[in-house]
Amino acid sequence: MKKAEQFKETERKLMESYEKLLLKTSKISVDMICEEANLHHQTFYRHFKNKEEFISFFITTKLNNLLEANKDLPLKDTCINLLTHGYERADLLKVYMKNSLCRTIITKRLLEFLECKFATQYDMHDKNAIFFLVGGLLYYMLECINNNKTITLEEATSSLTNIGTKIEIGIKLNRGHL
Repeated sequence: MKKAEQFKETERKLMESYEKLLLKTSKISVDMICEEANLHHQTFYRHFKNKEEFISFFITTKLNNLLEANKDLPLKDTCINLLTHGYERADLLKVYMKNSLCRTIITKRLLEFLECKFATQYDMHDKNAIFFLVGGLLYYMLECINNNKTITLEEATSSLTNIGTKIEIGIKLNRGHL
C-alpha cells in the first residue's frame, strides 16, 4: 500500500473508531480512539496535533461529504436532505451539538455552503436570509433529537419548506418580480 493510501486508511480507522465511541460515551480520549482503531497513540499524533484538531477534521470531513452529495440540488431540496440526514443520525447529531467545537464547525460550514448555494442560485448575497435558513435548519435538527419535544420529520420538512418559500418570495419582492 502506498504511503498516501496508508495515511488515508489510518484516518478512516480513527474516524470510524471515534464515531463508534461517540455512540457509547461523550468522554473520549485519544487513547480510547487508538485502542478502538487498534493503532498506537503515536500514530494518532503523526496525523493530528491534538484531539481538537482531530475532532475538527472529523466533523469537517463528515459534513463536507454530506454537502458534496447535495451540491447540485436546489436550495430547498438541500435543506430538506440535510434535515433528513440529521434526523436519521440523531444519535450522533445530539453528541455533536453538545460539543461547542463541533457546533461551531457545523454552523460555520453550513453557513459557508448555503451562502455559496444561495448566491449561485439567486445571484444574491443576502446574509440575513442565509442566517435565517441555517438557524431554522439547525433548530429543527435539534428539535428532532430533543427528548422533551418530539417533532416528526414531515413537520420539520414542512417548516423548512415554508422558510425556503418565504426566502424565495423575499428575493422576488426585492427584485421587483412580485
